[in-house]
Amino acid sequence: MDKDSRPKEANMELDTGDKEGTVFRKGANGKNGRCFFFEECWGDDIECKRIVEEVWKSQSGWRNSLYDVLGKFDDCGKKLEKWNFKKQEGMRKDINSKRLALSRENKDGNGMNWKQIGRLKEELDSTLEIDERYWGKGQK
Repeated sequence: MDKDSRPKEANMELDTGDKEGTVFRKGANGKNGRCFFFEECWGDDIECKRIVEEVWKSQSGWRNSLYDVLGKFDDCGKKLEKWNFKKQEGMRKDINSKRLALSRENKDGNGMNWKQIGRLKEELDSTLEIDERYWGKGQK
């Protein structure tokens, strides 16, 4: 994986932020939560762009600009995690739906549906390619 395609890491901790320049997000129990990774290709997604722009244009209650930035990172991370979950769930459903349709066409086996099978294969391949680009893994 080349340097520019690695996920960007943003960990948030609004109370100290002194861990070698890394910022950690604390979980509800006070322990470090999971790291949030922003995949570079998400920047091309319209909904992702809207979320980031909305968060960065919003006003915060922090008087200290460092805490303002950290708070926006945290808010952006939380919103993008929700967006990511919904996007992955939708992608999984789309992939499964296309696989099911392809399976049905193959089972018919009457020889009259080769164009339909070819179209479904192309759609599935395209969706799997997007899945790979967004999350670095293909749905097997």
